[in-house]
Amino acid sequence: MSDQLFKKIELKVEGMSCTNCALGIKKSLEKEGFSNVSADFTTDSVRFELPDESRLALAVKRIEGLGYSVVFPKEDEREEKQGLSSIEKKFWFSLVFTVPLILAMFVPVPLLHNDLFQLALTLPVFAVGFWHFGRSAFNSLRSGVTNMDVLIFLGSTAAFVYSLVGTINGLGHDYMFYETSASIITIVLLGNMLEHRSVKKTTSAVDDLVRLQKNTARRITISGNGAGEVIEEVDASLVETGQKVLVNTGDKIPVDGEIYWGHGSIDEGMISGESLPVDKSVGDKVVGGTILVSGNLKIRTTATGKDTVLSQIIEMVRSAQQDKPRLQNLADRISAIFVPTVVALALITMGGWLLFSDIPFRDALMRGVAVLVIACPCALGLAIPTAVVVGLGRLAKNGILVKGGTSIDKFAGIETLVFDKTGTLTTGKFSVRKMKTFGFSDAQAASIVYSLEKHSAHPIAQALAAHFAGSTEISLASVNEEKGLGIKAVSEDGYTYQAGSYAIASDLTNDDDHNVYLLVNGKLAAWIDIEDTIKPGAAEAIHTLKEKG
Repeated sequence: MSDQLFKKIELKVEGMSCTNCALGIKKSLEKEGFSNVSADFTTDSVRFELPDESRLALAVKRIEGLGYSVVFPKEDEREEKQGLSSIEKKFWFSLVFTVPLILAMFVPVPLLHNDLFQLALTLPVFAVGFWHFGRSAFNSLRSGVTNMDVLIFLGSTAAFVYSLVGTINGLGHDYMFYETSASIITIVLLGNMLEHRSVKKTTSAVDDLVRLQKNTARRITISGNGAGEVIEEVDASLVETGQKVLVNTGDKIPVDGEIYWGHGSIDEGMISGESLPVDKSVGDKVVGGTILVSGNLKIRTTATGKDTVLSQIIEMVRSAQQDKPRLQNLADRISAIFVPTVVALALITMGGWLLFSDIPFRDALMRGVAVLVIACPCALGLAIPTAVVVGLGRLAKNGILVKGGTSIDKFAGIETLVFDKTGTLTTGKFSVRKMKTFGFSDAQAASIVYSLEKHSAHPIAQALAAHFAGSTEISLASVNEEKGLGIKAVSEDGYTYQAGSYAIASDLTNDDDHNVYLLVNGKLAAWIDIEDTIKPGAAEAIHTLKEKG
């Protein structure tokens, strides 16, 4: 075997409506020699691997030859489309004509029972069903893997044609089953619409992650005469590895990189789940999509595009939606033989009633149609993949990334659950737990801390300022925030105050177990411990988990 590298390709394919649609595409591409093919109707995606892109056109041709549409979205078309989707339009259109047909079963209005009036109402619905389900059924037969739309198409067409023959030959009310044909189409369209909405809502977790990437960057270049730096705002996707970018307070970091100038506090909650910003300075790595809470940085780009940490997370979520648990693989295998089996049973049912009973042909046909209708849409083929993708999407929306569908199978066997604390069991909102002073009263220390920290935007500083609000304020002549250290000020009467991390007090004490240290004229005046607030329901969640073993 050669060590040839294969490129992963993902295509957005419209028109897949069930497991067997996806299975048909998968088998067709595998016949052409494509490797690691996976197709998922819930996410409208088809994935495979190629040694190069020369055979991509063949893959597109094969997929479109089965009657599906391959869509290549442009960069500026990523925004969510407004208005009703195609499946929603088809459902509401069909419903308008189906309601009067159903009312005819209960309301004694002569017009509603007129066969020509019912034919006129049914024709538009049947046309929608013929195009939507008939096309899908035909394509599935071409691919060699029959899908659920074959049952829907056969059931609705049998009822319509039977009724039409009765109308043409004037056979009367006993041959009118127009409402059956229209109801089958409209009810299944309703199911498709609800499924479309639920999948769209939950798979938006990936879209939310993608939106984190959409950003601009302040790219740093050297002026033509080499006199100094020139800063230009460009799309982040145009920044290349090795180029430099400037990030100011409040900016989203546009690329993965390494700090070569400056220091600041970065909110990395997107990656780590930690609500407390991380102080970083020269030499530290930063991740694109995280937010610079305070400070100014110049970053040398180390990764762009698909090589960034955020892109890899997005890829992992997408892969998780493709990875099938054992139950879904079983459902796929059953679905492949399900449709031919149901069609055979419907024919046996109709033939059996004709041969072994005295009922007329129309009643035998309706019993055969009933078998087709009851069997579609197949809950096994639709429910399992929909449940998997909805579950993974909901988890991702709540910040839980699952490696793949097979991981879900293992959940039932979990015996030990390990939580990190910050942001998981806690809210990320800080409060003062304890303060100890040295040579000062608590009120004096509180006054100094409040006067200093009210000038900072750091989350810990804001929590301290809120806690000590109402304390006597000290008049300060100057205030200077030192990135990565804390805040320093000089009062109008000449006192020097400092509040910050252990770094400012390392020469004064060996006790580094506290969050904030306060110095007055270079001497340790106090230390403060802060704590995160436990989330409402955290204790109940842990208690429930313990109860379940």
